[in-house]
Amino acid sequence: MRKPTSLGKWLALIGVSLVVGYAAVVVVVNVFFTTRLMHLQIYSTNKSQPSLWHFKPLSAAFFRHTGNFCDGESSEEVVRGKNWTLHVLIQMLSEPEKDLGVVWKDFDEAVKRCPIDAVAPGQPLTHLQTAILMAPAEAVRRLLAAGARTEVRVNSPGKKIHGLDAVGLATTLRDRTSGPESRSRYTEIIALLQPVR
Repeated sequence: MRKPTSLGKWLALIGVSLVVGYAAVVVVVNVFFTTRLMHLQIYSTNKSQPSLWHFKPLSAAFFRHTGNFCDGESSEEVVRGKNWTLHVLIQMLSEPEKDLGVVWKDFDEAVKRCPIDAVAPGQPLTHLQTAILMAPAEAVRRLLAAGARTEVRVNSPGKKIHGLDAVGLATTLRDRTSGPESRSRYTEIIALLQPVR
């Protein structure tokens, strides 16, 4: 059996060094430069490989097994605080580039584990109010099933929706929109809310 030449040894050493260096950079980027909610955004995308430095299984592990499941740092406003997880998941339900199977799974987990009527930092709306504003009616149904309160009023001074309860918010939004799809969604949501009112 032939012994490796000096050139072969050097090439092997360079190859191993590159792999180790790349792995070290991936760890540093994921641990020190990627927030928990950025990890959530990464592993819930429908792209097979989110980026050169991020891998979906790694991001899923970082999000699910570090810190408080319900808390995190906003990936957009860089605000540290509580109750971001469910708020972000509700937003993600209307994003076409997301893997909705993954998002719904984490949504159901968050509904079980997180304060259902909490308000995320810097946000005037509860999770139910946020869902009324932007999520599918199914999200509203699941939040109601988990005990979300419809009587909580919007806290947004200076805006026309300030002081509205859940039915009032959905009705106002329906009356302001002209698109048939949006009107149909708000009508469905109102039908879900009224028996609970």
